[in-house]
Amino acid sequence: MISFGIFLASSEGITEVIREGARLEGSTVAHLAFASPPNHFDVEEAQPSKQPHRKRSNRFGQVVYRASLSDGREGIFLFSPRTK
Repeated sequence: MISFGIFLASSEGITEVIREGARLEGSTVAHLAFASPPNHFDVEEAQPSKQPHRKRSNRFGQVVYRASLSDGREGIFLFSPRTK
């Protein structure tokens, strides 16, 4: 079975944000998608000539995503990396 996950890569390594099958809000993630952040969310646009897709995190490493849960609930969630 192929599942979808959201990960962040940095010079410190790869961080799992969320993946299908993970526990969330007392249920299991059935489906994931990136939420389109509003313009004021502070998303940096990648240079089209260097990178064909938009950066999905802001300068704080936060990611907004939509998740459908196995119990029928859906929501928009914000991932914020742990600070040191």
